[in-house]
Amino acid sequence: MKKQWKVCSDCDTQNLKSKRNCDNCKKSLKVSSSKQSSSETTTTKVTHAQKVRVTEILFDGTQGEAYSLKPQNNEIETKRESVSPRDPIFVNPNSFETVKTVLISIGKDFCIRGYTENPKREWLSVICDGLPYTLALNVIAKTFHCNSCNTAVFGEDEFKQHCKNNHHTAENDVVYQKEFGWVHLRIGYGHMEMNMVGSFFSLNWEIILKDLALSMGFRSEITQKYALKGSDHHKSWELLTYFTTVLCLNCFCLTYENV
Repeated sequence: MKKQWKVCSDCDTQNLKSKRNCDNCKKSLKVSSSKQSSSETTTTKVTHAQKVRVTEILFDGTQGEAYSLKPQNNEIETKRESVSPRDPIFVNPNSFETVKTVLISIGKDFCIRGYTENPKREWLSVICDGLPYTLALNVIAKTFHCNSCNTAVFGEDEFKQHCKNNHHTAENDVVYQKEFGWVHLRIGYGHMEMNMVGSFFSLNWEIILKDLALSMGFRSEITQKYALKGSDHHKSWELLTYFTTVLCLNCFCLTYENV
Protein backbone atom coordinates (compact mmCIF):
# COMPACT_ATOMS: atom_id res chain seq x y z
CA MET A 1 0.00 0.00 0.00
CA LYS A 2 1.51 3.31 -1.09
CA LYS A 3 0.48 6.81 0.00
CA GLN A 4 1.82 10.16 -1.22
CA TRP A 5 2.09 13.04 1.22
CA LYS A 6 2.52 16.79 1.13
CA VAL A 7 4.44 18.32 4.00
CA CYS A 8 3.49 21.84 5.06
CA SER A 9 6.56 24.11 5.12
CA ASP A 10 5.16 26.17 8.02
CA CYS A 11 4.04 23.54 10.57
CA ASP A 12 5.62 20.35 9.16
CA THR A 13 2.25 18.60 9.12
CA GLN A 14 1.79 15.72 6.71
CA ASN A 15 -1.23 16.05 4.43
CA LEU A 16 -2.58 13.83 1.69
CA LYS A 17 -1.46 14.67 -1.81
CA SER A 18 -5.04 15.53 -2.82
CA LYS A 19 -5.24 18.29 -0.19
CA ARG A 20 -4.76 21.89 -1.29
CA ASN A 21 -4.66 23.47 2.16
CA CYS A 22 -2.95 22.26 5.31
CA ASP A 23 -5.28 20.55 7.80
CA ASN A 24 -3.44 22.14 10.71
CA CYS A 25 -2.67 25.75 9.78
CA LYS A 26 -5.05 26.03 6.78
CA LYS A 27 -2.31 27.53 4.58
CA SER A 28 -1.86 26.67 0.94
CA LEU A 29 0.29 23.67 0.14
CA LYS A 30 1.31 24.91 -3.33
CA VAL A 31 4.37 26.66 -1.95
CA SER A 32 5.63 23.51 -0.30
CA SER A 33 4.81 21.25 -3.26
CA SER A 34 8.41 21.34 -4.40
CA LYS A 35 9.56 20.28 -0.92
CA GLN A 36 7.07 17.49 -0.45
CA SER A 37 8.34 14.11 0.54
CA SER A 38 6.65 10.87 -0.17
CA SER A 39 6.60 8.17 2.43
CA GLU A 40 5.96 4.59 1.49
CA THR A 41 4.47 2.16 3.97
CA THR A 42 5.08 -1.48 3.18
CA THR A 43 4.43 -4.65 5.13
CA THR A 44 7.76 -6.31 5.78
CA LYS A 45 8.83 -9.26 7.85
CA VAL A 46 10.49 -8.20 11.09
CA THR A 47 13.57 -10.27 11.79
CA HIS A 48 15.84 -8.80 14.46
CA ALA A 49 15.40 -5.01 14.28
CA GLN A 50 12.29 -2.87 14.16
CA LYS A 51 12.20 0.79 13.10
CA VAL A 52 10.37 3.03 15.53
CA ARG A 53 9.58 6.73 15.10
CA VAL A 54 10.53 8.49 18.33
CA THR A 55 9.51 12.06 19.20
CA GLU A 56 11.97 13.73 21.53
CA ILE A 57 11.45 16.98 23.47
CA LEU A 58 14.60 19.07 22.97
CA PHE A 59 15.49 22.45 24.45
CA ASP A 60 15.35 25.03 21.68
CA GLY A 61 17.02 27.94 23.48
CA THR A 62 14.61 30.61 22.23
CA GLN A 63 12.57 32.70 24.64
CA GLY A 64 9.24 32.43 22.86
CA GLU A 65 9.30 28.67 22.25
CA ALA A 66 11.32 27.14 25.04
CA TYR A 67 10.59 23.60 23.96
CA SER A 68 9.92 22.23 20.51
CA LEU A 69 8.96 18.80 19.29
CA LYS A 70 11.51 17.47 16.82
CA PRO A 71 10.70 14.05 15.40
CA GLN A 72 13.71 11.85 14.86
CA ASN A 73 13.96 8.46 13.24
CA ASN A 74 15.82 5.99 15.42
CA GLU A 75 16.35 2.29 15.06
CA ILE A 76 15.58 0.41 18.25
CA GLU A 77 16.72 -3.18 18.23
CA THR A 78 14.33 -5.65 19.76
CA LYS A 79 15.77 -8.96 20.86
CA ARG A 80 13.75 -12.03 20.01
CA GLU A 81 14.34 -15.34 21.69
CA SER A 82 14.43 -18.32 19.37
CA VAL A 83 11.90 -21.00 20.31
CA SER A 84 12.24 -24.43 18.78
CA PRO A 85 10.05 -27.46 19.58
CA ARG A 86 11.75 -30.64 20.69
CA ASP A 87 11.14 -34.12 19.38
CA PRO A 88 8.17 -35.80 21.07
CA ILE A 89 8.77 -38.53 23.65
CA PHE A 90 6.46 -41.39 22.80
CA VAL A 91 5.62 -42.52 26.33
CA ASN A 92 2.58 -41.93 28.49
CA PRO A 93 3.73 -40.19 31.71
CA ASN A 94 1.35 -42.18 33.92
CA SER A 95 3.92 -44.15 35.95
CA PHE A 96 7.19 -43.59 37.78
CA GLU A 97 9.25 -45.27 35.06
CA THR A 98 7.76 -43.29 32.20
CA VAL A 99 8.17 -40.00 34.11
CA LYS A 100 11.83 -40.90 34.71
CA THR A 101 12.18 -41.55 30.96
CA VAL A 102 10.75 -38.12 30.18
CA LEU A 103 13.02 -36.31 32.67
CA ILE A 104 16.13 -38.10 31.41
CA SER A 105 15.24 -37.18 27.82
CA ILE A 106 14.77 -33.53 28.84
CA GLY A 107 18.13 -33.55 30.64
CA LYS A 108 19.90 -34.86 27.53
CA ASP A 109 18.16 -32.40 25.18
CA PHE A 110 19.11 -29.36 27.27
CA CYS A 111 22.66 -30.50 28.10
CA ILE A 112 22.20 -30.78 31.87
CA ARG A 113 25.29 -31.65 33.88
CA GLY A 114 25.51 -35.41 34.28
CA TYR A 115 23.86 -36.23 30.95
CA THR A 116 26.46 -34.85 28.53
CA GLU A 117 30.21 -34.33 28.33
CA ASN A 118 29.84 -30.60 27.66
CA PRO A 119 27.14 -29.40 30.09
CA LYS A 120 25.52 -26.03 29.47
CA ARG A 121 22.99 -25.95 32.32
CA GLU A 122 22.92 -26.76 36.02
CA TRP A 123 19.14 -26.71 36.43
CA LEU A 124 15.96 -26.32 34.40
CA SER A 125 12.33 -25.37 35.05
CA VAL A 126 9.86 -28.11 34.11
CA ILE A 127 6.14 -27.31 34.07
CA CYS A 128 3.47 -30.00 34.23
CA ASP A 129 0.13 -30.63 35.88
CA GLY A 130 -2.26 -33.41 36.78
CA LEU A 131 -0.99 -36.93 37.38
CA PRO A 132 2.49 -36.32 35.84
CA TYR A 133 3.08 -33.55 38.39
CA THR A 134 2.25 -35.82 41.34
CA LEU A 135 4.42 -38.62 39.96
CA ALA A 136 7.29 -36.24 39.21
CA LEU A 137 7.32 -35.02 42.82
CA ASN A 138 7.94 -38.56 44.05
CA VAL A 139 10.48 -39.31 41.31
CA ILE A 140 12.53 -36.21 42.14
CA ALA A 141 12.43 -36.85 45.88
CA LYS A 142 13.07 -40.62 45.85
CA THR A 143 15.47 -41.26 42.96
CA PHE A 144 19.08 -41.50 44.16
CA HIS A 145 22.22 -41.63 42.03
CA CYS A 146 25.03 -43.77 43.40
CA ASN A 147 28.35 -42.14 42.52
CA SER A 148 30.29 -45.32 43.27
CA CYS A 149 28.70 -47.44 40.55
CA ASN A 150 26.94 -44.68 38.55
CA THR A 151 23.50 -46.23 39.05
CA ALA A 152 20.12 -44.59 39.64
CA VAL A 153 17.86 -46.30 42.17
CA PHE A 154 14.24 -45.34 42.87
CA GLY A 155 13.02 -45.60 46.47
CA GLU A 156 14.70 -45.17 49.83
CA ASP A 157 14.40 -48.82 50.83
CA GLU A 158 15.65 -49.95 47.43
CA PHE A 159 18.67 -47.66 47.70
CA LYS A 160 19.53 -49.06 51.15
CA GLN A 161 19.31 -52.55 49.72
CA HIS A 162 21.47 -51.50 46.78
CA CYS A 163 24.20 -50.22 49.11
CA LYS A 164 24.06 -53.37 51.19
CA ASN A 165 24.16 -55.82 48.28
CA ASN A 166 26.56 -54.03 45.90
CA HIS A 167 28.85 -52.06 48.21
CA HIS A 168 28.47 -54.08 51.45
CA THR A 169 28.01 -50.94 53.51
CA ALA A 170 25.32 -48.61 54.79
CA GLU A 171 23.89 -45.82 52.69
CA ASN A 172 25.62 -43.20 54.83
CA ASP A 173 29.03 -44.47 53.69
CA VAL A 174 28.16 -44.24 49.99
CA VAL A 175 28.46 -40.98 48.10
CA TYR A 176 25.16 -40.29 46.38
CA GLN A 177 23.02 -37.44 45.10
CA LYS A 178 19.53 -36.83 43.84
CA GLU A 179 19.26 -38.03 40.25
CA PHE A 180 16.83 -35.27 39.30
CA GLY A 181 17.97 -32.58 41.70
CA TRP A 182 18.43 -30.27 38.72
CA VAL A 183 14.67 -30.17 38.05
CA HIS A 184 12.82 -27.07 39.23
CA LEU A 185 9.29 -28.44 39.09
CA ARG A 186 6.53 -25.89 38.63
CA ILE A 187 2.78 -26.33 38.71
CA GLY A 188 0.99 -25.84 35.41
CA TYR A 189 -2.14 -23.75 35.06
CA GLY A 190 -4.28 -26.85 34.55
CA HIS A 191 -3.23 -28.27 37.94
CA MET A 192 -3.94 -24.95 39.65
CA GLU A 193 -7.33 -24.77 37.97
CA MET A 194 -8.28 -28.28 39.11
CA ASN A 195 -7.26 -27.50 42.69
CA MET A 196 -9.26 -24.27 42.72
CA VAL A 197 -12.35 -25.97 41.29
CA GLY A 198 -12.07 -28.76 43.88
CA SER A 199 -11.75 -26.25 46.73
CA PHE A 200 -14.72 -24.27 45.45
CA PHE A 201 -16.86 -27.42 45.25
CA SER A 202 -15.95 -28.56 48.78
CA LEU A 203 -16.78 -25.14 50.26
CA ASN A 204 -20.07 -24.57 48.42
CA TRP A 205 -21.37 -28.11 48.01
CA GLU A 206 -23.92 -28.15 50.83
CA ILE A 207 -24.88 -24.53 50.21
CA ILE A 208 -25.93 -24.63 46.57
CA LEU A 209 -23.89 -26.98 44.38
CA LYS A 210 -25.57 -30.14 45.69
CA ASP A 211 -28.99 -28.97 44.46
CA LEU A 212 -27.46 -27.93 41.15
CA ALA A 213 -25.89 -31.38 40.73
CA LEU A 214 -29.27 -33.01 41.46
CA SER A 215 -30.91 -30.96 38.72
CA MET A 216 -28.07 -31.89 36.36
CA GLY A 217 -28.71 -35.63 36.81
CA PHE A 218 -26.35 -36.58 39.65
CA ARG A 219 -29.10 -38.20 41.75
CA SER A 220 -27.63 -41.32 43.37
CA GLU A 221 -25.20 -41.24 46.27
CA ILE A 222 -22.35 -42.54 44.10
CA THR A 223 -22.84 -39.89 41.42
CA GLN A 224 -23.12 -37.21 44.10
CA LYS A 225 -19.72 -38.23 45.51
CA TYR A 226 -18.36 -38.35 41.96
CA ALA A 227 -19.47 -34.78 41.30
CA LEU A 228 -18.18 -33.54 44.65
CA LYS A 229 -14.76 -35.13 44.21
CA GLY A 230 -14.36 -33.61 40.74
CA SER A 231 -12.79 -36.72 39.20
CA ASP A 232 -13.80 -35.55 35.72
CA HIS A 233 -12.56 -31.99 35.43
CA HIS A 234 -14.65 -31.37 32.30
CA LYS A 235 -17.86 -32.26 34.16
CA SER A 236 -16.79 -30.14 37.13
CA TRP A 237 -16.06 -27.19 34.86
CA GLU A 238 -19.47 -27.62 33.21
CA LEU A 239 -21.21 -27.53 36.60
CA LEU A 240 -19.20 -24.46 37.58
CA THR A 241 -20.15 -22.73 34.31
CA TYR A 242 -23.85 -23.39 34.92
CA PHE A 243 -23.50 -22.12 38.48
CA THR A 244 -21.90 -18.82 37.46
CA THR A 245 -24.38 -18.33 34.61
CA VAL A 246 -27.42 -18.90 36.86
CA LEU A 247 -25.94 -16.68 39.58
CA CYS A 248 -25.37 -13.82 37.13
CA LEU A 249 -28.86 -14.14 35.64
CA ASN A 250 -30.39 -14.24 39.12
CA CYS A 251 -28.53 -11.07 40.16
CA PHE A 252 -29.57 -9.37 36.91
CA CYS A 253 -33.23 -10.28 37.37
CA LEU A 254 -33.26 -9.08 41.00
CA THR A 255 -31.67 -5.80 39.96
CA TYR A 256 -34.21 -5.38 37.16
CA GLU A 257 -37.13 -6.03 39.54
CA ASN A 258 -35.86 -3.45 42.00
CA VAL A 259 -35.65 -0.87 39.23
